[in-house]
Amino acid sequence: EKDAHLYKIMKEAYACFQKKEILLQSMHPYDTQKNEGMNNSVAKYAPKNKTFSRTMSLQNRVSIAVGLQNGGHEKFWGSVFKELRVDISPRIKNYFVQKDVAIEKRRSKQRKAEEKRRRAKKQLDKMYEENRKVMKDAAANKTYCSASFMTGDNLSNSTAGGKKKETTILQPPKL
Repeated sequence: EKDAHLYKIMKEAYACFQKKEILLQSMHPYDTQKNEGMNNSVAKYAPKNKTFSRTMSLQNRVSIAVGLQNGGHEKFWGSVFKELRVDISPRIKNYFVQKDVAIEKRRSKQRKAEEKRRRAKKQLDKMYEENRKVMKDAAANKTYCSASFMTGDNLSNSTAGGKKKETTILQPPKL
């Protein structure tokens, strides 16, 4: 009741985004990884915690990020050097080529299923280890958490209210 007015305002504001044609646009077949990569690249060259608004610096930094993302180091910097009428030494050109090769190797490795499984397992193991530490601290401090099922091992048989309580443990899934 008290938020009815706010709800009405928000509903009106979002109405244009709830049309079938607009919703169908969001169901595109494209991968969003490229967009995510571009955002990371821009963040690297134009971090949010720096102010570049009064100079061409921000535009230059974003342009570098876009150029590197779209063409790679050799192609982008080659065109920059060419535009500036500066010759690229073989050593610098080789550096750009090696940088592009290393990036492509990393991307290729990251796309493989076994690498995705390894990353997921590492992330899951880290989560379970953090949960083990929390539960160990809780047991040591005689504070009990209903999330004991999140640990990967049985840390203790705890007592709450004078009753002995067996902790049920779920093991992490095998990846």
